[in-house]
Amino acid sequence: MLEQFDANSLVTALMGASPETNSFCERLFPDIDFEMTGKNMGRIRIETVEDMQGQIIAMINLQTVNKEI
Repeated sequence: MLEQFDANSLVTALMGASPETNSFCERLFPDIDFEMTGKNMGRIRIETVEDMQGQIIAMINLQTVNKEI
């Protein structure tokens, strides 16, 4: 599911996440340089981070509901 999001979206959603979560995602997507992408993006407003996290959670929830039907 996460492959539907581009690198900037994933990096944005991971801002402020725990080191364990960041490490997990880096292992899932070895082709994305999370650190460099984050540095290139610069500062991001917390509202933007929360919005992207919400979009990802909504996508996961939608996929889960569709599988249950």
